[in-house]
Amino acid sequence: MTQYITVEADDRVEAKNGVIKLHGPEGYEGMRRAGRLAAEILDALVPHVVPGVSTDELDAIVHRMTLSGWRAESMTRKATTLRPMSV
Repeated sequence: MTQYITVEADDRVEAKNGVIKLHGPEGYEGMRRAGRLAAEILDALVPHVVPGVSTDELDAIVHRMTLSGWRAESMTRKATTLRPMSV
């Protein structure tokens, strides 16, 4: 038998336990924001993916962008300041 529970945005969701979690509008909005942020960061990372740039450097760039709440409007300014140095 399949079990369903409804979760709110402020609920602490347990790890996988076999129960299907049904999210409300606030939960979906959070997922949309997270997906949008991930897409913007990956798009902005493209110019940094060049020979000589290590995975650690790319990870550091993504980490800084994630913590700063990267926004597409500021892409030009931030991309310049976040350009890694090749070894």
